[in-house]
Amino acid sequence: MRANGRADERQSHAVRHRRAGTADDLARRHGPPSSRPGVGIVASHPNSPTVRSMPSNPSRASGPADVSRSTRIVSRRSALGRLLAAALIASPVDWTRPSSAAPPEATQLTVNMRVPHDGQILRLRHISEDDQAVVITAIAADPAGRLIAAAGDDLAIRLIDAETMEVVRTVTDDATHHHRDVIRTLAFDDSGHRLVSSGNDGCIVIRHSAADFAATQHIDGAPALTCVRFHPSGRQMAAVGFDEEVFLIGKPAAQTKLRCGCRDLRTIAFSPDGKVMAVGGRVGDVHLFNTDPVKADGDHPLHRGRIRSMAFRRGSDSMVSVGEDGDVVVFDVNDRKIARRVHVGNCRLFCVTMLDSRIAAAGGSDNRIHLIDTDAGELIGHLAGHRGTISDVAQAGQWLYSGSYDATIRRWDLHSLQESVPQLAGREDRIVERPNRLDR
Repeated sequence: MRANGRADERQSHAVRHRRAGTADDLARRHGPPSSRPGVGIVASHPNSPTVRSMPSNPSRASGPADVSRSTRIVSRRSALGRLLAAALIASPVDWTRPSSAAPPEATQLTVNMRVPHDGQILRLRHISEDDQAVVITAIAADPAGRLIAAAGDDLAIRLIDAETMEVVRTVTDDATHHHRDVIRTLAFDDSGHRLVSSGNDGCIVIRHSAADFAATQHIDGAPALTCVRFHPSGRQMAAVGFDEEVFLIGKPAAQTKLRCGCRDLRTIAFSPDGKVMAVGGRVGDVHLFNTDPVKADGDHPLHRGRIRSMAFRRGSDSMVSVGEDGDVVVFDVNDRKIARRVHVGNCRLFCVTMLDSRIAAAGGSDNRIHLIDTDAGELIGHLAGHRGTISDVAQAGQWLYSGSYDATIRRWDLHSLQESVPQLAGREDRIVERPNRLDR
């Protein structure tokens, strides 16, 4: 696609988002890009992904000749299983090397959460139109609790200081390597040194803290992607989207292809020990896979409609899922059965994160963050303040962050929640605080 065409398309796409009034409007526009001309797979051949390595000095953009030399065209189906090898040959950064830093140690703080509580608000400026707000499409928290990454409908990624709520860097890549459509997913690895983004354009972009989070790997040619996650070991990634295949990046090409029998997959979660991968999508089933050796391990119905987000409980073999049926489901992976089901109301739930091994926070189309005790199977409260669908939630240290179609990011102070409503809690709920321990 020509550069001018990309700019016109990106500008018109952002304008359409800012005019959106409901989650339904956004959902229709965020459907598979194959239904819209000019958006989608952008490899040299419709079925061939392109693997590019970024220059080691991010300030020196590669010219056309440099890009040509670092580009490999391979079969899409085989390439997405071989991307690791192709990328490492050209890249100065080994993204699969596990961090030598020890994982942050969890300490405890007590938070009672029973009633609505307004959070601190951040409204991002559009990269090219200062008078326009940016619709938040995805957020992710650095495991060290220092940074929040946020993607907007202007196709830029902001890195936000978790403590000051100030934007410390706005990542906008060059015309060759930037995202060309909605960014649906962001994720840090467990070390906090790598950030991956992907979305409707089918590109996977890997960024490294050593390069100020400039792009160090760029993978083209997948279908529209809705979720990408690092394996806990850091040596592998998994991606899903509008295709029945689960793409494993970092496994040898000879591995068995993993398919879910559904061409609308929305979420991935790895168990804390990395042995189980769970995938959910349109049919409402969770598809389980063993990761070593890689093989399917059964499908289990959880929701009446799409599963939109999943998270394993910390230190546990059970996972929490949310769906468009408005349910929060706790599923025991070992016993293969539903342990708890909580219906939070007449809304669609789009995102969930665990605040500790017990309390989950889920957001959706009713503009609220619902707080669920997953041990008791109870709705224990909510956080109110957003004026649009909540697209994503993430925890960093003592704070919970939420991004919304109302074009704001809100920060909810767990300490303040405790201090403001202690008399309303019938018991003390333990919320994990992860201290800032990782050096970058």
